[in-house]
Amino acid sequence: MAARLGPRQEPHDDDAAPGRFVDWVLARRADEDMGSLQIRISPQGRTSPKKKANVWIRYAARRVVGSFSLRLRDAGGPLAVKLPAGLVRATSIEIDLSNRTLRLPPAGSATYESLTELLLFSVRFAAGDDRGALGDLVTSCCPRLRTLRVVVASGLRYLALRAEALEELEVSFASCLRTLDVTAPNLRLVKVKRCATDVVRIVAPRLEIFMSSYGLLPLPDLDIPQDCLASVRRLNGISVDMHGKYHRATYFGLWLMEKCHGVEHVNVMLRHRLEDYHAPHVQLLDLTSEAAAPIVSITRMIVRPIEVPDRYLVASVSALLTRFPCLRSLSVRIHGTKRGTLWPKCFCDHTAYSDKCEIHRKVALGLLEEVEIAGFTGADEEMKLVSMLFQSSNSIKRMALRGDAIRHQHLMKLPSSDRGCWNFAEQVLNWTCYAPEMSATLVD
Repeated sequence: MAARLGPRQEPHDDDAAPGRFVDWVLARRADEDMGSLQIRISPQGRTSPKKKANVWIRYAARRVVGSFSLRLRDAGGPLAVKLPAGLVRATSIEIDLSNRTLRLPPAGSATYESLTELLLFSVRFAAGDDRGALGDLVTSCCPRLRTLRVVVASGLRYLALRAEALEELEVSFASCLRTLDVTAPNLRLVKVKRCATDVVRIVAPRLEIFMSSYGLLPLPDLDIPQDCLASVRRLNGISVDMHGKYHRATYFGLWLMEKCHGVEHVNVMLRHRLEDYHAPHVQLLDLTSEAAAPIVSITRMIVRPIEVPDRYLVASVSALLTRFPCLRSLSVRIHGTKRGTLWPKCFCDHTAYSDKCEIHRKVALGLLEEVEIAGFTGADEEMKLVSMLFQSSNSIKRMALRGDAIRHQHLMKLPSSDRGCWNFAEQVLNWTCYAPEMSATLVD
């Protein structure tokens, strides 16, 4: 049996009704096992049943053999929810506390032997649990855990995992986290987002997908052995700090693409990161340098310019693409491009604008077939981007320009190629290559 309990199921209309209704339902179950249990408490202008939360969790530990979910969205006051010690039979636990305190059982006092999924959302780790308690729980009490997600967490400073069965790990918006240290031989997916870590150490020889928004994390702080990087097939959310054709090598996005020799699909953010104009000189490296070796394993790429001034858009994208001659699919999502000529001062202002935008190395994408540009408005810099892509490849079969501001008149201004034609659809401009036999006739 599965049960889902929420405030709309209340049989009474007094302040204590939500909690009393849950108690009533669980009492009717007596000592019977339950396949799954979901409890949702949302803001209803009533007194919070917060005192009952730990009672419900203890009940779930004894009787739920499938999934248990507790979400407290009410406007109640302070609360400390305790994960129970002893034997817990659930296979999946989801806790969402709206930034309330979560207390973990002491290492060795709990047995979560059936647990395969632990999801913690919007929790505040109790004082004393900030240095290793979560890692100890997973390592010593959860031998079958395959998925761990910690999303929006405060008070968690240190997370060390030694987990044989772990396959998926996400740690996002953990503002206090300083060290993430993971050894997991079966780990395949890692997502680390918006955490103020000093050290990220991952030993996972089967790692396939690495997702990160650590565009500002210096290289020495990322420690992944080369034999673990070799198995990676997808990088998502990584950042490259671009200033025209130049980039800062102290940011690990490009480094990851170079070191993950088997990676095929990349989702990369291009940033134009501002620094103090008067700061000490920052070294910029030319991405288009002839000495820069091509990265040939990557065949699919999504590029998202984030806070890039529009005057640098084509130079930044072009410089990046010079390193990836084997691309077959390219999507450029330019929603984050900054419009206009006004832009705060940046350390890169010491380098001449003409130099930053002059690409000496030809962009050659001889295998490129599919192109998408999202957020297209018809601006001059976007037209130059379309032109650059046609000039870089004779193998493009389809190009789609998508945007809310697209109008039929844009067809007259678009760069094109005599190998195909443009067609207008609602909020989309599509270019399609002629069939091979038609192309041959046109050439004749």
